[in-house]
Amino acid sequence: MGDLWTAVSTKKNFEAAKRLVKYDQGSNIEDFLSQCVNAAPYLTQAENKIVTDFVAAAETEIHSKCTSFLKGAAQLPHHETFLRKLTRRRSKAPRPKFFTTNYDLCFEQAAARVGLTVIDGFSYSQPRIFNPNHFGYDLVRRAQSSSETNELVEGVIQLYKLHGSVDWEIEEDRVVQTKSPLPGKRCLIYPASTKYQHSYTQPYLELVSKYLTSLREPNTALIIVGFGFNDDHLSAPILSAIQSNPSLNTLIVDPNIQEKDTDGKLNHTHKRLKTFTDSKVTFVNAYFSQFADLIPDLKALSQEHQLAKNILNLSQRR
Repeated sequence: MGDLWTAVSTKKNFEAAKRLVKYDQGSNIEDFLSQCVNAAPYLTQAENKIVTDFVAAAETEIHSKCTSFLKGAAQLPHHETFLRKLTRRRSKAPRPKFFTTNYDLCFEQAAARVGLTVIDGFSYSQPRIFNPNHFGYDLVRRAQSSSETNELVEGVIQLYKLHGSVDWEIEEDRVVQTKSPLPGKRCLIYPASTKYQHSYTQPYLELVSKYLTSLREPNTALIIVGFGFNDDHLSAPILSAIQSNPSLNTLIVDPNIQEKDTDGKLNHTHKRLKTFTDSKVTFVNAYFSQFADLIPDLKALSQEHQLAKNILNLSQRR
């Protein structure tokens, strides 16, 4: 967020917009853009144009910053390690679900590099059109003979981008995937306090609905990385699910959690999460890169190995 503030501060009308909307709350990009959007309707026509032009330029800069660093053969070793380790599981097990508020293409690019298939809610034909029904689809390896059976393909993940994506564009009443969305038609929620309201419009409503449903599923492990619990529409359901879903186990990864605890700087949600003393919530003081290396490098058992393991267990019981 600090980098985005620095980038936006170089835009034309930055100082004029700050003065017109009377922003004096430091360098919080979310608060500033929100104040601009909220104040614009109450300004004169000339003042309104200055502010709205600045907001448009700021959004374009944010879009550029979240896109340009992935151009070319960008290396994403930690994302690749994270995905590779969490997808090593039996193909018949539920597909791992990745929910992210980031609208860059890190997960898509890392998945491609490690040979994973991403189900992201878009059609498989061109143009790729968003339809939440596609999250119910899967990939199957068709049997080659009558003596074989169809098998689910390994290495498939489901990706839910709760705040949209840099390659989504709104076309009339649909969302399509394109490399260069036009300004004004980009389908993503920019950093602003108004994102709570935006998250309950389409297509975000469908994605948030999938998120809420997943938190209620039995025998679920929730890994939270790089999330500051500042989005009420996402953090409140986590607290509720921990209280009401007895088989939900939560792991929270934060590189500063120990320091925040020592200095008394934990936010309200963190304090609530610390009250759960039945091992349902575990904190890990680590960066994403460190945590990716800490994940056990498990290998999914084939059907033959699983059968052999079961037979061995039975023989040992006797």
